[in-house]
Amino acid sequence: DAHLIPQYDYIFYSDGEQYVEHILQFENLQHDFDQLMELYKQNATNWTFPKPNTIRPQANKLLSPLDLTKESVNLIQRFYKKDFEMFHYEKEYKRIIRQKSKV
Repeated sequence: DAHLIPQYDYIFYSDGEQYVEHILQFENLQHDFDQLMELYKQNATNWTFPKPNTIRPQANKLLSPLDLTKESVNLIQRFYKKDFEMFHYEKEYKRIIRQKSKV
C-alpha cells in the first residue's frame, strides 16, 4: 500500500541521493507553494490550499496522537525514522512521548 511508504522513499534514491528538487511540507503548504511559484516567476494567485486540520474538522475530534499507546508511537517513530529526521518532526515526536509519560 503506497500510503504506508515512508515519504523519504519518494524523495531519495536508496544510496541517499536526493532526486526531488523541492520539498513542500503540508503544514506550510501555502507558504512553501507560494515561494516555489515566486522562485520560478509563476503567477499562482488563484491557488489556495486549506489550512491543515480544517479540511475535515469533524475527523480531528475522533483521534489524536495522544490516543496512541506509547508502544504505537515508538513503532511509528522507528518505521518512519528517516521521515522524522529529514522533515524535522523529531520535536513533535518528543512532545507526544513527554505527554504520554504524564498520563
